[in-house]
Amino acid sequence: MVDKKSIVMEFLKHNILLSPEELETINEQNYMEFLSKHLNKKTKKQMPKKIEIVVNNKQRETMDVNEFIEETINNYNTLKEIILKKINAVSIDKAKKLPSSTIIGRVAEITNNGFVIEDVTGSVPVITNDDDIEKGDVLGVSGFTRDGIFFAKKIIWPDIPLTEVGRRTGDITIHLLDKKEPEISIQDIRKKITADLAELLVRAGDEEIKAIALKTNADKEKVINFLKKRTIKINDMKTTLIKEIPNFIWLFNRTDNWSANYKGVVVISTAPGTHAIYKTKKGEVLLEKI
Repeated sequence: MVDKKSIVMEFLKHNILLSPEELETINEQNYMEFLSKHLNKKTKKQMPKKIEIVVNNKQRETMDVNEFIEETINNYNTLKEIILKKINAVSIDKAKKLPSSTIIGRVAEITNNGFVIEDVTGSVPVITNDDDIEKGDVLGVSGFTRDGIFFAKKIIWPDIPLTEVGRRTGDITIHLLDKKEPEISIQDIRKKITADLAELLVRAGDEEIKAIALKTNADKEKVINFLKKRTIKINDMKTTLIKEIPNFIWLFNRTDNWSANYKGVVVISTAPGTHAIYKTKKGEVLLEKI
């Protein structure tokens, strides 16, 4: 005869603690049924989620002048709409007649003490100490006008919002390899990437992780600026917008190993011969030598 103490001890051998309700109903006849149910639940919890990786390679493209102009206009309008959600802006033509205002435009030229900004109504030189601005940037500027010059008080970038991006309730482990040897494979995303820029979609159960894989020599600060400016410059004729906020950005085939977190987006840099492990639940990154 099996008593309740023996039954409890049998469950504890499997690291299973019975609830008070179960202790009330369990007996010699049904305890094997209870044990079987608990063991099945435990096995299901321990089973890793099947990971599916979809890679959308963005090849470098050559464009004619008309295509380049069309893409530039589309990019400008998209970034302008993002900035307009943050501020109330007027046209540059109208701003010249106001003592203070906020404008949105594209940087047409870099000057010694600022830059020239333009929109469809005109252009105006801007005085600023911000040294983070480059030709082609789309941004907003708050300030005041004096003698045909706009004096900037604040620069407004498209930027990514401070959201819950990158923070998931699920716990997915994603392996990134910047490998030396082609035979190495641990859920190998790297072998699926054939371009300098690729969009990644990692699925595990109900979870979806969006990422960007990028081959670039840009330094850490420059990469963070990609997120702030919402654009990745691939070459002189190709700029990609960051429309959807990624959970992480992987910089592959570099000379440095590091990781950083910018407003919930994890940036991972790996050199050849490095295995990066990204754990989505805590945004934790482990960098190991292959």
